This record gives sequence, C-alpha cells and structure tokens, in this order.
Amino acid sequence: RGRSVMLKPRDVALEILIKHDKGEGSIEKIADIELRNSNIDRRDKRLAFEIVYGVIRNRFELDYVLKQYLDKPSFLAHDRLIYILRIAKYQIVHLDRITDHATRHIRELQDV
Repeated sequence: RGRSVMLKPRDVALEILIKHDKGEGSIEKIADIELRNSNIDRRDKRLAFEIVYGVIRNRFELDYVLKQYLDKPSFLAHDRLIYILRIAKYQIVHLDRITDHATRHIRELQDV
C-alpha cells in the first residue's frame, strides 16, 4: 500500500493548469476531478480554484512580466517551471491574504 501524500492547494492548481494546457479536458472537468480526488480541505480547495482561474485570467500579464526575467525565448513551452512561476507571480501580485509561510514557499519556488 502506498502512502497518502499531503497535497497543497498550489500542487493541485499546478496539476489542473498543466492538464488543461495539455488538452485533457475543460478546466471545469479537470478541476472537478482533481479537487474531488485531493485530500485538501474546503478552504484550500477554494484557494486552489482561485489560483487556477486567476492564472488563466491573468496569463498574458503574468507571461509578459516573467518574460522580462527569463532568457529562454521558448519559456512558454509546457515546462513545469513556467507554471510554478505563473502561480507564484499571481499569488504575490493578486492575492492579498497570503501567509508568510506561503510567501516563503513561493519565493523558494522562484529560486529554482
């Protein structure tokens, strides 16, 4: 038997965004499946949902800002790192209730 892995809202949001961009279904269908199968609580599900839709709504802005810092012209490829950076940038710029712990986690992801 495998161990149960504790997912964070950002992990769930990351999987939803990647699967959506790979064309695995509508955002609603993927989000429903991923959120239902996750072991995160109701509040964290709302946060994951907000991150997903926030990144989608602000993707052009996020990519424009990120492009200023990345040398790789093809950074928009389906690379896991760009999704992590989009999530991090969205949370830092658009969400006002991020805890210090989450901000530290996000800033660590940015250093990758």
